[in-house]
Amino acid sequence: MKAKEHYRGVEDPIGGTFDLAEKVSEKASKFLLYSHFALIFTLTSLFFILILAVAIKNLFVSMVLGAIFLMGFVALFLLLSLKRFLNEFSFRYSAIKAMREGPPLAKVPKGRNPTERFINHLRAANRSFDKLLKRTPEVLRKDAYVKGASGRRYHYDAFIIIRPPLLSRIIRGSGGYSLFIKELKREPGEDYIKKITEELADISRAHGVLPSRVTLIFKAPRGYAGIDEDLYRKVVDEGVYLPGKRRTRINFQIVAELEDGTYDFIPAIPDIPGVLP
Repeated sequence: MKAKEHYRGVEDPIGGTFDLAEKVSEKASKFLLYSHFALIFTLTSLFFILILAVAIKNLFVSMVLGAIFLMGFVALFLLLSLKRFLNEFSFRYSAIKAMREGPPLAKVPKGRNPTERFINHLRAANRSFDKLLKRTPEVLRKDAYVKGASGRRYHYDAFIIIRPPLLSRIIRGSGGYSLFIKELKREPGEDYIKKITEELADISRAHGVLPSRVTLIFKAPRGYAGIDEDLYRKVVDEGVYLPGKRRTRINFQIVAELEDGTYDFIPAIPDIPGVLP
């Protein structure tokens, strides 16, 4: 009779927990790819079933095809729910991994100004972002204005707005990617954060893309000991939301260039393989 083996995580419970999360995350990425193909297959099948149901004159066959179409439509929404769950799980695992590896110590790369240096940091830290700028450098606008739904124009030191494909907008109701970088002379106050979230809400209404990441960056003065405690609580604990009927929390980050040549991220946003920052 084969003796039962003790799980190795018992020797190191915390390390074992992290290892389990990593193994499950690897499987989640694989099943996320499978669900993507299943979604494409289901959409294609629904398209042809709908054409057949309309084209065939036999009432009984049309009713059967209609029933299959409805069941396929339900399956489509279930697949979308599964994809959302797997995506959320991947994001949660990235937070676990960041906690395991500890706070990131990132050196400030070379560049003419804080905005350019931060973009170079993102390119070095995120392969998907670097590939995007190599493939389509025109998506990155520097020192430019972006128009909101109200007609007003807002200045940002750098921004990217990528609208999702039409099919993605129909199925998901949103999507795409947008990055906004604002360079400041000092740390922002809560009034400034309120002002910029109102700008972003106006821009979002105009382009149909929610902000994926918003970064305010400044050079820390001599003797800098961190941002104000109330500001930290606002950004990290309470979160920053877009105003409107449905308040939406966004990845809002304050970045300080320290005197020792490193970054101070508030909060630190972990990079996920295959996902834009």
